[in-house]
Amino acid sequence: MSQASYSLWWWEVLTSRESSTSISMETPNSLTEIEQRQRRRVRVSIVVSAVATAVLVIMGLLLVVFAALPLSDWRTWYLYVILAVTIVIAATLPMAVARTVRGITEFLRRLQPRTVQAGWERLIGPRVVFDNGLAFPAIRLRSPRADGVPLLAFIAADGSVLKPSIDDATRWAKSFRPLREMVGIVTRKKGPPESQTILETVRSRLGAKKGLCLLRGHGSAINLPSASPRWMAAAVFFDNKWYTKGEQVLARIDEILGLLQALPTRDFNAR
Repeated sequence: MSQASYSLWWWEVLTSRESSTSISMETPNSLTEIEQRQRRRVRVSIVVSAVATAVLVIMGLLLVVFAALPLSDWRTWYLYVILAVTIVIAATLPMAVARTVRGITEFLRRLQPRTVQAGWERLIGPRVVFDNGLAFPAIRLRSPRADGVPLLAFIAADGSVLKPSIDDATRWAKSFRPLREMVGIVTRKKGPPESQTILETVRSRLGAKKGLCLLRGHGSAINLPSASPRWMAAAVFFDNKWYTKGEQVLARIDEILGLLQALPTRDFNAR
């Protein structure tokens, strides 16, 4: 999948229209509430896995006993292999969900010193806003080699970073159109040289396999409401063990914000 495809899929997830529930991180039980919702996801996956595995096993038995498919036909073996693989996937679903839940919970706990607000969004999971204005939607993005999570910054027309609430971050993200308002992408080999250098420095310090930045912006002809962002910048660092990098992200969170805040001033058309 190309980086442009990542951007489009990422946008669709971020602009999901499911309702969200905000939880203030100032209360002592806020992270506990998020963890309870995460554990509920694990319990639901166990039920789904049990039902799906049972149905698939019954289907397999019916095929073996009543269908009498000829074993000499390669298509019979192909069907059995596909069925067996599907059963394995269904049976191991709770383990995969539990691993993701543990990772997100550990990541949030390590970042709690800089967290000011968190909310839960259906089908996505926790969303977090940090004290410097960065927002973290706890979704996993996949590349061919690793997974990662994005960090978002909303930037006003004067270049200042806005500090949104959870509801603000969700509403603002929906206001940026995925294709028409794409300003540019920064990777190791693409984008303004200054941003490439900073991106690679941060990526190296985080120990990530790949780094990527996106910038979307409303046109200058659009009259924006007061205290609304002109740009949305995002950074994602791909690493299969991103959930263990909470302390590294915490140490670089202001550096990441500086990288994103400078993107509107960069020339993406320079060669």
